[in-house]
Amino acid sequence: MNDNTKDPQAPKRAKQTAEAEDRIKARQLRRAKNQRLRNRQVQMATAPDPKPTPVAAPKVKATPGPAPGVKPTPVFVSAPPSSSEQSRQKTKIWQRSWLWFVLLPFTLCCCYFGLIASDRYVGEAKVIVKQADNNKNSDFGVALLGAAMSSGGHDAQLVRQYILSLDMLHQLDNTLSLRNHYQSKDADFLSRLWERQSQEDFLDYYRKHINVAYDENSGVLTISAQAFTPEFAQKIVKVILQYSEQYINQINHMLATEQVNFVQNELDRAAQHLKKSKQEILDFQEKYHLFNPEQESGAKLSMVNELEAELTRNRTTLNNLLSYMNDSAAEIVSLKAKIEALEKQIIIERNKLVGNNTNDFSDINAKHADLLLDLQFATDLYKGSLVSLEQARIEAYRKLKYLVVVDSPSLADEPEFPKRLYNLASILVVLLLFYGISKIILATIKEHRDV
Repeated sequence: MNDNTKDPQAPKRAKQTAEAEDRIKARQLRRAKNQRLRNRQVQMATAPDPKPTPVAAPKVKATPGPAPGVKPTPVFVSAPPSSSEQSRQKTKIWQRSWLWFVLLPFTLCCCYFGLIASDRYVGEAKVIVKQADNNKNSDFGVALLGAAMSSGGHDAQLVRQYILSLDMLHQLDNTLSLRNHYQSKDADFLSRLWERQSQEDFLDYYRKHINVAYDENSGVLTISAQAFTPEFAQKIVKVILQYSEQYINQINHMLATEQVNFVQNELDRAAQHLKKSKQEILDFQEKYHLFNPEQESGAKLSMVNELEAELTRNRTTLNNLLSYMNDSAAEIVSLKAKIEALEKQIIIERNKLVGNNTNDFSDINAKHADLLLDLQFATDLYKGSLVSLEQARIEAYRKLKYLVVVDSPSLADEPEFPKRLYNLASILVVLLLFYGISKIILATIKEHRDV
C-alpha cells in the first residue's frame, strides 16, 4: 500500500503547506519592494532638486522658421510632481512638525510667563487651637494625652473647614471686597477672576488661592492666602484669623451656655421643690397647731407614764388601806374615785397618742415624718444642684478654646507665584513627551499600513 492509502489527509496538508509558503514569499517580496521604495524616497529627499527639463514648445500652426543661423528659444514646462516628490514634501513637513508642536507652544508659554503673567504674593500665619485648662484629672494625664491631642486636632479641622467655607468667603467679600480685588484689571486675563462668575465658581477660585494645612505632630494650623499685592494678602490672613477666632469662641460659648443653662434649670427645679416642702411644713403646723409633733407626742407619752405611775401608787395605797379599813370609809371611797379618774385620763391620753381617728399623734407623726423626709430630700437636691452649677461653670471655663497666634500674618517682599522656571520646565517636558509619543504612534501606524 502506498503513502496516500495510509494517510488520506497527506495531500491536503501538503497543499496547505505549499500555499502558506507562497504567501510568506509574497509577503517578503512586498516588504523588500517597500523597503527599496522607502530607501529611494530618502535618497531623493536628500539629493539636490532636479532642474526642470527643457521641452520644445509644440507647434500650433505652421509659421515661418527662424532665420538661418539663429537657434530656436527653448520653452521650459514644469512637469507635474511625482509620487517621490510628494513623499519628500510630506517627510519635510513631518521633520518640521516639532516646530509646531513643541517650539511654538513653548515659545508662547515663555512669552506669557515672562511678559504677561501677573505676580501673586502670599501672606501666611500659623496658629494653634488652645484650651483654657486641659490639666483636669492630672492623675490620668498620661492616659488622656492622646484624647486631648485628638480633641485639639478635631477643633483645628473645624477651623480649617470654616476657613474654606462659603460663610468665610462672604465675610471676606463684605469686609475686603474680595471679588473686586480678584477681578482687578491690573491682573492678567488668566490669573484674575472673570466677571459674571457664579457663586460656586467664585468659591472654587477662592479655595485655589487659600491654603490651610494642619500638622498633626505639632498641632499647628498654617493659613496662607494669595493676592496680587502683598498688603492685600496680609489683610486677607488677618481677617481670616479674626473671624476664625470669633467662630471658635461662638462654638465654645454656645456649648458652655447650654451646659450651664441645663444645670441652672435643675437648680431652679430643686429650689421650687424645697420651697414647696417648706410651705407644706408650715401648713401642717398651722393645721394641727403643733410646732413639733415628735416633741408633743413625747410630752404626751411622759404624761401617760406619770399618770400610770400615780395610778400604781394609788392602787398600792388602796390595797394597803383595805387591809384594815372597810369599803365605806371616806378615805377608801376617795381613793377609789381618784383611781377611777386616773384610769379614765390614761385611756384618754393613750387614745390621743394612738387611736382610730385622724387627729391622733401616731398619724400626725407619720405625716410629719413624710414632710420632714421630703424637706430633707429637697434640701439635699438643692445643695447638689448648687455644687453642680459651680462645677459646670468651672468645666465650661476649662473647655473654652481660643486661637494662639504662633506666627503673625506676614508681609511678602517677593512674589511666590507663578513659579515661572518650574512651570516652563514642566510644560517643556510634557510637550516633548507628547511629541515623542505621537511620533511613535504615527510611525507604527505607517509601518502597519505599508505591511
